[in-house]
Amino acid sequence: MQLKQYEIVINEDKLTVDIQETCMKYKTIKQYAYILHDKDDTRNHYHIYVNFGNNGVSHELVASWFEVPPNLVSKVKGRKTDMLKYLTHGNDSQQHKHQYDPSEVVANFSFETEIQKSKIIGNFKEYSFAQMLKYIDTLPISEKCTAHRQLERLWKIECSMLTFNPDRNIDVIFITGKGGTGKTYYAKKLLEELG
Repeated sequence: MQLKQYEIVINEDKLTVDIQETCMKYKTIKQYAYILHDKDDTRNHYHIYVNFGNNGVSHELVASWFEVPPNLVSKVKGRKTDMLKYLTHGNDSQQHKHQYDPSEVVANFSFETEIQKSKIIGNFKEYSFAQMLKYIDTLPISEKCTAHRQLERLWKIECSMLTFNPDRNIDVIFITGKGGTGKTYYAKKLLEELG
């Protein structure tokens, strides 16, 4: 199989290569993150996440880079952020396991920013579109475009899903008046008060 991202899970004593050196050696690897799970009820093991951007790479090739059997290189289940949350057992289904500190994750990108982004962007139950835009504005310039594209895509999906629920309860407020009388200012203040 040729995929754009993989997870490798291997026992600590079976790993023969330096993870960071290997990830930096192959320019095809665009992003990587890994952690040693040494506080679980199992043998100490590494979880390694590798992402190849827009390119697909075979799992056999990845296995050869890390000198592991191909069956230890697997497809990422769910979204990238689900995988990243799993590194620290941050998923809802992993709350009964030891919670690793994000600082224990070694990554070539801002791991904590990526996790925070996943909690805010697309969470339309707790955050408004405007709040998500404000959050995106706080990100480094190198991450703003990707986050904005992700928000636009999720917003389109959210709007499509809302059309299937025609009985939703919506408050509509009409504000009228001549130009320059403060309609927009009033609307913004009203929205701020309503949260």
